[in-house]
Amino acid sequence: MLDEISRLDPFKFQELCTVLLQKQFPSLRSVDGSGGDEGVDAWIPDTQTYFQFHAPKVRVQRAKFSRYLQQAAKHSPAKWVFITNRDFTRTQWRWIDELRHSVAFAVEVWGATELAGRLQVRPDLRDHYLSLPVAAHTIQVGDQRAHQISNIAAHNVNVTVRGRSARTRVVVSGVVANEPTKLGYLKYLARRYNEFKEWDVGKAQMRYPLIYTAYRREIKYSLSETPFERFTDACQFFQRRIENTKLGRIKGAQGERLFDTFEEFAAR
Repeated sequence: MLDEISRLDPFKFQELCTVLLQKQFPSLRSVDGSGGDEGVDAWIPDTQTYFQFHAPKVRVQRAKFSRYLQQAAKHSPAKWVFITNRDFTRTQWRWIDELRHSVAFAVEVWGATELAGRLQVRPDLRDHYLSLPVAAHTIQVGDQRAHQISNIAAHNVNVTVRGRSARTRVVVSGVVANEPTKLGYLKYLARRYNEFKEWDVGKAQMRYPLIYTAYRREIKYSLSETPFERFTDACQFFQRRIENTKLGRIKGAQGERLFDTFEEFAAR
């Protein structure tokens, strides 16, 4: 998951952070940074907590972090939270601690590991923004995720447990995560639905992860954990919802195609 987070482009990373925070803080306000965000991508007015999202291609630079911190100081926050798609080296943590103690407000830093931990309890967001290889789950023995393993095994999917350490490697076969084309098609349909739904309700009212929650409720799996035998049902789930959007009904009445078939998608 850490590798997937580090590969997100800045726009996707900002969208992920915004939606994740909105789930936890309903009063969160996001900032349009097209004109310069001045060290703030979102904030919570009642607690005066400000957030800055940063997705560098390689690593966080001290000069960049310092500049964001100085810009945030202009807002006199109670707390400033810096969220990035990278974890930090010991050297980086030293200058981060040095800089955070140079200001009068609280400074919190979330790296990729912190973000990954928060996404673990949000499978709807995780599946929307990341392509996680379910073929290699790492779990804690006796962990709360054990019920997921037994649930998969109950549907004739092979589960192999390897290793003797406290953390056990679980290899799951028979799910769409093992076939990138099938997983890619499901993600294509999900994006297609959100595009149609956005046309219906407008971008400001759009809640992109809701389709993944509905999917899990009906199909009983996340996208990547979907067994092969449920693939057709999964495709039909998204296709029906695309067809039932307002835009889908309009285009359908005009004889326009709403989405590619799996065969067409696989041939591209």
